[in-house]
Amino acid sequence: MEYLIDVCHKHGVATIVHAITDGRDVGPQTGIGFVARLHEYCQTRNSHIQSIIGRYYAMDRDNRWERVAKAYDLFVKGQGQVVSNPIG
Repeated sequence: MEYLIDVCHKHGVATIVHAITDGRDVGPQTGIGFVARLHEYCQTRNSHIQSIIGRYYAMDRDNRWERVAKAYDLFVKGQGQVVSNPIG
């Protein structure tokens, strides 16, 4: 991820990140650490985190539309909880 952000920054292109956190292969609370580092990294490179959602919603394997709909509404309609700081 950092490489892509750096290339965009080098060429004067702002980067918008739509983060999908894991929680399956790592502990359910580890995403906050990844998001915190990404947020800090983006602040110095004309980039920002636009959205954050978990894999439970964005990549549901059980064909439960009520889960996937949350990710769809976030990415397509911009519907979700708005916060000023993604880590707190």
